[in-house]
Amino acid sequence: MPYKRALQIINEEDEEIWTHDVEEAFQEALIQYPAEKRRIKQSDGKFYGRNILISHYIKKRCGKTRTRHLSTMNMIIAPDTYRNKLLGLTDYGAVKFLQLHENHDTEQYFTDITTFLSNICDLLKYRKVSGEKFALLSVLLYTHEIPYSNVITRGFTCISNFIIPEIKLSQVKHHFGQDLIELYKKTPKTAFYLVKSWNNWYYPNKENKSLCIWENIFYSPYLLNAEFKVTLYIQGKSIYTFIVDHMEVEEIIFGLEKYFIYKAKLQVNNDDNEDSYTNTQAIYFNTIKKVIDSGNFQLLRIIMKNLSRLIVVTDQDTCETLLVLACINDYMPEFTGYQYFRIIP
Repeated sequence: MPYKRALQIINEEDEEIWTHDVEEAFQEALIQYPAEKRRIKQSDGKFYGRNILISHYIKKRCGKTRTRHLSTMNMIIAPDTYRNKLLGLTDYGAVKFLQLHENHDTEQYFTDITTFLSNICDLLKYRKVSGEKFALLSVLLYTHEIPYSNVITRGFTCISNFIIPEIKLSQVKHHFGQDLIELYKKTPKTAFYLVKSWNNWYYPNKENKSLCIWENIFYSPYLLNAEFKVTLYIQGKSIYTFIVDHMEVEEIIFGLEKYFIYKAKLQVNNDDNEDSYTNTQAIYFNTIKKVIDSGNFQLLRIIMKNLSRLIVVTDQDTCETLLVLACINDYMPEFTGYQYFRIIP
């Protein structure tokens, strides 16, 4: 339910109480504290009611105390409203592709990378996340371990909300040190995006022993000498940069139009390997798996929020920055999805 519509049921005098940031925190808390669990045990060993925990979450998230109307708001804004607003992947790892044709409101799901790639022509016309010359198709992680061969486990696609919200550079720059600031100065603002992901860490169960592949796929009506670069950060400090200086290019015909598909594939084998990127990602996956096994979900969320990636695609012939994706993470139990933002000064 849209923000203003939800507030219509509440007295006008309370509109300033339920501001946008408070409602957003409220929606997050609904997912974190499921309705079926009326009393929830916390790290101090005590049990608390759901509304008290939601109130504490809003206080921690926004610095504001809210106790009135929690039960009413609980009925107005169901968790599924927030899930559907952000959802790009299902809780089971399948990519959710919305059919955006006029008068056609059906949905299509892709659980494996092969089927997804065979249907990419349906996505090309929308150019939802793009600069003037270059557009994102998807950034997806899948595995090669039987019985999960080619199963998509997490990532994001070009499907986004009709209106992409804005976020200030000052709110996210700390995730990337000075790199984001310097990049923002020389990149067309139309090609600059933030993507926030809520990652799936439960499927497949044997991922910590499998070969994982990050498939980064873009497209353009132009044949370009594109370079793909991804930098990993912990608490705003870069720990490794991986570059694909010659992306794989494939030409496809869609109706009367011609497109070029650009791919940068990064493999992560969680066994011992001399490659620095592979080792970094393997440590990352295995650390997360240990935290999940311990059941410490608050620690998991802290770890996720301190990890970030900066994806930059550049035209090597002109040195023009074609597309920037500043990627940050968060965690909610049993929830997988993503949301795009346009970064503004």
